[in-house]
Amino acid sequence: MRRRTWTAVTTLVLVVALVAAPAAASEADDLVALMNAERRARGLSVLEVDGDLVAAARAQAGRMAARGTLFHDPDLGSVTTGWDRLGENVGSGDTIAGLHAAFMASASHRRNVLGDFDRVGVGVVRDDAGVLWVAVVFMKRLAERLGPPPETLDEAPSAVAPPAVASAPRGLARRHRVDPPVPVSVRPHGPFAV
Repeated sequence: MRRRTWTAVTTLVLVVALVAAPAAASEADDLVALMNAERRARGLSVLEVDGDLVAAARAQAGRMAARGTLFHDPDLGSVTTGWDRLGENVGSGDTIAGLHAAFMASASHRRNVLGDFDRVGVGVVRDDAGVLWVAVVFMKRLAERLGPPPETLDEAPSAVAPPAVASAPRGLARRHRVDPPVPVSVRPHGPFAV
């Protein structure tokens, strides 16, 4: 009898741990599914989840939750390699569906969701007050280039320009543009609060 009770308790603890642990991962998966449904409905290819982007997005969501404010990753260009374009949406709110709807209602955020990207990483953190903090990092992989690498071209830029931040009223998009030393761009959009 004791052995059966112990097995039942162990099984219950294991089930509770498995159900509670992946909550943020499940919410991230839900947001990826919503974005991919929007893309499919428009005949666009779906975004593939990328581990480097997921790690970067989780870290950014955690930083925003810890500070209690929305902001973009100032080191977005260094979160992974092999990219042609990167973008970032950030938001906070009560539900994943609400955040997705808010992203789709904003032209600049919608451009990222429906843009020419092929990879994505989503990070979701719920703070002590129950607020969701979300970071979505989009990437377009670097295509094979013909000819010499950009570093050997005479006209290749030599330095990374610092991001320019235009101030905007709360809830409106802020845009950054960084032109790294290779002919690519980083276009994070946001912040956006629901």
